[in-house]
Amino acid sequence: MVARKTSIQRVWEFFHDNQMLIIPGVAFGLSALWVSTGIWQPWVIYVAVLILLPYLESTYAEYEHYAQSIVDTLHEPLLILDATLRIHSANRAFYQMFNVSLGETKGCLIYELGNGQWNIPDLRTLLEDLVPKNLVVESFEIDHTFPVIGRRVLLLNACKVHGRRRGELLVLAMEDVTLRRRAEEELLKAGTSL
Repeated sequence: MVARKTSIQRVWEFFHDNQMLIIPGVAFGLSALWVSTGIWQPWVIYVAVLILLPYLESTYAEYEHYAQSIVDTLHEPLLILDATLRIHSANRAFYQMFNVSLGETKGCLIYELGNGQWNIPDLRTLLEDLVPKNLVVESFEIDHTFPVIGRRVLLLNACKVHGRRRGELLVLAMEDVTLRRRAEEELLKAGTSL
């Protein structure tokens, strides 16, 4: 059995394999991100790439390609939103989990995605009330029934990122905890029937 690499190991190998220099101040910034969160979240990897972009010797299009390639390796669905909450990009896990395509996703207002199935009151609370007041929001739970994939319980992590060219971006990482919540509900039911 092959050991699964952590996200930070994949990022380190990417930068090492491509002979990219990590500036000491940037490394300190990445350490601060890790310390503030306690663990390397998928959005931290994206933030790490954005922090390092000015130091890479390549074109901006290549920067986006590098960042998207790293994001695509993540197992968790992830969205990058612009300041108007339009979808800048998503990863493969997002497209697969929610059965949507790049064409119907990119540039779409998140609340209009999938014929409005993302117009979720709790998501609005997160994006319009909590995130503007905080740099990071972690483990925000939403419970929603999507038309195609059914009921999902998602833990959302959100982080604002200030980019040079794109302005402010919002990284929205998702963890599907539906099976875990169902198991907890079944245990509660079994416990009450005893």
